[in-house]
Amino acid sequence: MTVSNKIMLKIQKHGRGYIFTPTDFLSFGSRQAIDTALSRLAAQDKIRRLTRGLYDYPKQHQLLGDLMPSLDKIAEAIARDTDSDMQISGARALYLLGLTTQVPAQTTYLTSGRSRDIKIGSVLLKLRHASSKVMAGAGSKAGTILQAIRYLGKNNLNDTMLDKLGSKLDCSDKRALKSLARYAPGWAKPSIDYILASEI
Repeated sequence: MTVSNKIMLKIQKHGRGYIFTPTDFLSFGSRQAIDTALSRLAAQDKIRRLTRGLYDYPKQHQLLGDLMPSLDKIAEAIARDTDSDMQISGARALYLLGLTTQVPAQTTYLTSGRSRDIKIGSVLLKLRHASSKVMAGAGSKAGTILQAIRYLGKNNLNDTMLDKLGSKLDCSDKRALKSLARYAPGWAKPSIDYILASEI
């Protein structure tokens, strides 16, 4: 079986919506062979090249054709490729938690890797390096809550907002938040204690 066939078989097993980089297929051959195979598959419209070194097997709509991939999935693929952690920014945390209907004007993710901007179609994905303290809980519900608290700031955290944040957490999430509390700013500790004490 050729390298291209092996790659395509793995992609199809993951299904439509799968986002990947050459490093996901290094067990099939050299980096040059993988790059050549992916370029060939993209030229044949079997996969889509999103940007340099990043591809997807796009989900399709009967009328709209190939759909734009999930930005969170793109961030996950980049994190996997660079062996780094990825954390959503505070503004996006609020949106994903349903605490605001306002879509963030910029799509920013915090990363343990290097800062860079990635253009995908008309969307600019901003990756910004953050300290290990800010990255604590990356990818978890508790980490998302912590980002929302940081973003809101001391003056915007009232009981109503804290009740909403607390309602997003189950017992497991609360245990995780308790363990992450040491990474939160000092002013956020009372708010975290309030959330941890709230009933589920």
